[in-house]
Amino acid sequence: MCSSSNRSFPAAVAATLCLTLSPLLGQPSSHIHSTINQLIRNVWTTDNGLPQNTVNDIVQTRDGYIWAATQEGVARFDGMRFAVFDRRMSRTLPSNHASVLLEDSSGTLWVGTNAGLARIIRGSIVAGPPSMAGHIVRSMQEDAGGVLWVATSLGLFRVVGDDVAQADLPGAKRIAGVRSLRRARDGSLWIGTESDGMYRWRGSDLKHFASGTELPNSPVNVIAEDSVGTIWVGFNGAGLWRLQGSRFVRYDGLTDEQSVSVFAISRDAVGDHLVGSDHGILRIHHDRPSLTVERFTSGHELAGQTVYSILIDREGSMWVGTFARGLNQFISGNFVMHAVEQGRPERFVFCVFEDRRRRIWIGTDGGGVAVLSRLRWQRAYTTKDGLPSDEVFAVTEDRRGTIWLGTSGGGLVEFRDGVRHIYNKENGLPSNFIRALAEDREGYLWIGTREGICRMRDGLIENFTEAHGVRSAFIRTIVVDNAGIVWVGTFGGGVLRYDNGHFTALTTDDGLSSNDVWSILQDTSGVLWFGTDGGGIVRYAGGRLAAITTGNGMHDDVVLKVLQDDMGHLWLSSNRGVARVTLADLNAVADGRQTTVQPTVFGRSDGMQSEECNGGQPAGMRDADGRFWFPTILGATSVHPHRLRKNLLPPPVVIESVLADDSLLLADGTAVIPAGTKQIEIRYTGLSFLSPERMSFQIRLDGLDNAWVNAGVRRASYYTNLSPGVYRFRVRARNADGAWNDVGATLDIVVDAYFYETTWFLTLLVAASAGGAVWVYGGRFRRMQRNQQDLQRLVDKRTRDLQHQNAVASEANEFKTQLLDLAAHDLKSPLISIRGFAQILRDDPRTSPEARTSLETIRHLSQSMLTLINDLLDSSAIEQGKIQLVVKRVDLTSVVSAVIDLHRVTAKRKLQTIVFDPAPPGACLINADVGRMQTIVENLVTNAIKFSGHGTTIHVAVVSRNGQARVTVADEGPGLTAEDRHRLFGRFQKLSARPTGGEGSTGLGLSIVKQLVELHAGRVDVQSAPGAGSTFILEFPTVS
Repeated sequence: MCSSSNRSFPAAVAATLCLTLSPLLGQPSSHIHSTINQLIRNVWTTDNGLPQNTVNDIVQTRDGYIWAATQEGVARFDGMRFAVFDRRMSRTLPSNHASVLLEDSSGTLWVGTNAGLARIIRGSIVAGPPSMAGHIVRSMQEDAGGVLWVATSLGLFRVVGDDVAQADLPGAKRIAGVRSLRRARDGSLWIGTESDGMYRWRGSDLKHFASGTELPNSPVNVIAEDSVGTIWVGFNGAGLWRLQGSRFVRYDGLTDEQSVSVFAISRDAVGDHLVGSDHGILRIHHDRPSLTVERFTSGHELAGQTVYSILIDREGSMWVGTFARGLNQFISGNFVMHAVEQGRPERFVFCVFEDRRRRIWIGTDGGGVAVLSRLRWQRAYTTKDGLPSDEVFAVTEDRRGTIWLGTSGGGLVEFRDGVRHIYNKENGLPSNFIRALAEDREGYLWIGTREGICRMRDGLIENFTEAHGVRSAFIRTIVVDNAGIVWVGTFGGGVLRYDNGHFTALTTDDGLSSNDVWSILQDTSGVLWFGTDGGGIVRYAGGRLAAITTGNGMHDDVVLKVLQDDMGHLWLSSNRGVARVTLADLNAVADGRQTTVQPTVFGRSDGMQSEECNGGQPAGMRDADGRFWFPTILGATSVHPHRLRKNLLPPPVVIESVLADDSLLLADGTAVIPAGTKQIEIRYTGLSFLSPERMSFQIRLDGLDNAWVNAGVRRASYYTNLSPGVYRFRVRARNADGAWNDVGATLDIVVDAYFYETTWFLTLLVAASAGGAVWVYGGRFRRMQRNQQDLQRLVDKRTRDLQHQNAVASEANEFKTQLLDLAAHDLKSPLISIRGFAQILRDDPRTSPEARTSLETIRHLSQSMLTLINDLLDSSAIEQGKIQLVVKRVDLTSVVSAVIDLHRVTAKRKLQTIVFDPAPPGACLINADVGRMQTIVENLVTNAIKFSGHGTTIHVAVVSRNGQARVTVADEGPGLTAEDRHRLFGRFQKLSARPTGGEGSTGLGLSIVKQLVELHAGRVDVQSAPGAGSTFILEFPTVS
C-alpha cells in the first residue's frame, strides 16, 4: 500500500512494485537506515504557495507531479512551485473543498469535493458527471474494468464517464453513508460505512461485518491491504484493526490511548506500516517478534498532530498531509542525525569521540556529555553528575582508558565511570576554557585552552609560553603525527610545531593562507592538511604550503574538520555542509597541474538536519565501523563513505506552458505563436523531489540553436523576435545525483507570419519586380544615349558639388560632436540624479514593497541608459583620436584581480563561479592606462557572466609568455558561429547568442575593447565554436 484508502488499485500495485524494486535501482528508499525521528522534514504552507494548510489527500500522478487536496482547492507541486486549481481558475470545480484524489487508468485526475466530482485533464479543470453535484465525496476506487466507484454521504455510486448509477449490491441492497473503499487483489470491494460497519463484496457474495458486534461502533475512515493480503482498517476514535482469518482484531500496541482516530495507512519500501492518526504518524515495524510501534518524540513538530494522508513517492520520500500543518515531506539521506531530546543533552553539539569500548561521546552546549552505545542513547552526564560545566568542548581517551573532558569555564575533567578529578587554573592550567586535548607518545596529555597550551602527566602540569615559541594563546586543535611530533592549530598564530622542546610556527608570512586554523590531518602518505578559517584547506608537503580555496572551486573557505576515507577522498566539514573532494584533484591544484576541484557537497537534502557544523575537538571522527561523524548545531550526524546511495531515477520532464507577450498558451504538443509576437517564454520543470533546487536543465530550439544550451537551474527559457517558421523546443534534465533524462520533453512551435512575410506574397513581389525591371531597362537604354551627351557637363557640375558636400560633411561631424556633448552633459547628469534618487527612495524603510519594486526598475533602467551613453562617448572619443592615455607601469594581474572581485557578486546571483589563476606578482608588468585597462578587462568579464548560463564556471587566467602578458577569459556560454566571429568587434553588432539572465547589450563593448587594446600596442582574439563556449585572449608587451 502506498497511500491512504482513496488510491486506485492499479496505481497502488504499481507504486508498491516500484518501491519494492527501489533498493535494486540504487535510488534512496525512505526509511531503511533512519528512525522516524531521524528523517529530514520539509514543509510547505500557505507562506510557500499552498492554497490552504489542511491537506486531506496526496497522490503522485504518472507524469511525476505531487498533488494535494486542500480546503481551498487542489495544488500541483513540482518540488519548487505550486500551481493551484480552484474555482477562480474554473467554475466547473464544484467546490474548493477537495477531500480525495484519484488518477485513473487513462491518466485523468478525479477530484472529489464536498459538492461533487471534477476532473483535471492536461492541466485544465473539466466538469464531472452532473448527477454527482451536491454529493459529499469521501473515497474513490477504480476496478480492473475502468469503472470508478465513488463513496459519498448518500451511498455507493458507479461512474463510467458521465454515466452515474447507484450501486445495487447482492440482494438489491443499497448502503447509505459510505465513508471508505478498497479494491483488494482478489477483486473484492471493501466498503466502510459511517455507522453500519463494513462490507466485502465479491461477485454475488456480500459479507457484512457489523458494528457493535464484530467491529467497533465507529465510522470507518480508511481501508488498506498489505503485501500478503491482510486487510487493515482505521476507525474514527476506535484505533487500528486487521483481519485475521475470518474476523477482525484490534491492534492494541498503537498508542497508550484507546480513542485514537486513524485516517491513513501506508507501507514503506521495507514493509513497515505507516499509520496517520490524530496522534501523528505511527510506524509499525513488521520484522520484530512483536509489532513494535515507533512515533515522533514530544519535541517533534508533528508529535500529536493530526495526519490525514500518507504517500510514498517513486523516489522513496514520505509525503504527509496534515490538519493545519501543511504539506510535509520526509526523506532519509546518506547522513543520519543523532539528535537528543526528551530531557537528554542539548542538540547543539561541539564534538564527537569514540572510545575503545565503541561508545560514542557527544559534547554539547548546555547538556553536558551524552553517551551512545550501539548507536542508541545510553545516558548523559551533566553538572548533576559532578561535571563543573554543561558545555563540553573536547573529549579524548588516554592509553589507560581514562576519558578526559574539556569544558567551557569549568576546566578539565578526569572521568572513569564517573567524575574522578577536576583540574583548573588553581592546579596550574592557563585557563578553565578547554578547547583541545590529545595524548602524545610519551603519555603526556596536551591541553589547549583559550589562554595558552600546556601538557600534563601524573598530575604535573607544564605550561608553554611565548618564550617557548607559542605565538598565540588561543588553541583550537592539537594533533600528534606518525613521527610523534605535536602540531597545534591556533586562532591568530597559524600552526605551531613542537619538537625537541621548542615550538616553531607556520604563518601567513610563510605562505599560510590564514592564521586561524581549525583542524589538522596527516594523510596516509604523510602529507599534512590544515583546515583554516577563511583560507580554505592548505597542503603542507616538502616544506611548501599550497592553499585550495573557493577560487579553485571549493564549496567554502572555512574548514572545521578534515577526514580521509579509504577511496582517495578528503571529507571537509564547514558552516555550509560537508564536502568530499578527491585527493588527486587537491594535489593537482596544489602542484599547479590544474586550477579547479569539483567537490561533492552534502547538506540538508542528504539527511543533515542542519548544514552548520561545529569545531570542537574532535570536530569529526571515524568510528570502528567506518562511519564518519560530525557535530552540528542540531545534533551529531554520521555517514558511511562506503554506503552512499544515489538517486539513479531519471527525472520526468514536463513542458508546462508558453507565454507569448504575456498571453498564456497551454503547451499541448504544438504552440501556435501569433504574428508580431516579440517575446516567447517557455516554462518547463523536472520532477525529482530529492534536492529539486539542485536539478539542472539543458535546452535547445531546433531551427535556431545548433547545440544544447546549459540553462542551469532555471525553469524557463526566453526567446525574442523569432522569425516566422516552425521550430521544435527540447528540454532535458539532470537530478542532483547526475542522472539524466536524455529523452526529456519536446514542443513544436509555429510562429505565424504577417501576409507580407508569407511565401505567396514574396513570390508575387518578385514577379512584379521582374516585370518592372524589364520596363525600366528599356527606358534606361534610351536615356543612356542622352546621358552620354550630358556626361561632360555633369562631370564639371559634380566637381563643384563635391566641394559643397565636403563642407556639409564637416558641418555634420561638428553637429555629431555637439550631440555627444549634449548626451554627456544634458542627458548624463539628470540620469545620474534619477538613479541616485531612485536608490535612496528604494532603500527607505517607509517605502512600500510595490513602490520598492518600481523604484528598482527605474534605477536599473537609468543605469542601462548611463552605460549606453558612456559607451557612445568612449567609442566616439576613440574614433576622433581624443583618448589621452595616462601610461605608467602596471601589474596586469592586479588589474584583473580587482575587476574579478568587483563582479563576483553579479556572478553569484546567477550561481556562477569565477575561477582566477593569477600570475606571480610582478610577472606581468606592462605600460598601460589603469582606468582604460580596467575597462578592457571588465567588458570581457561582464560578457562572460552575461552570456553564460546559471550554475556555470568562468575561468580567468593571467600568464607571462615570450615577452607578452596574456589574459584569457573563458566562459561556458553558447559559443560563437563563424558569422559571429566575423562581426564580433564591429560597432553596434548583435550576435546570435543571447544573455541568459535578461541583461541588456549595447553592441559597442567589444568594439571599444579592440580599439583600446590596439592603443596599448596589444592584440585581442577569440577562440570559440558553437556549443563549446568562448575564450577571449588579450596580449600586451611586458616591460622589465
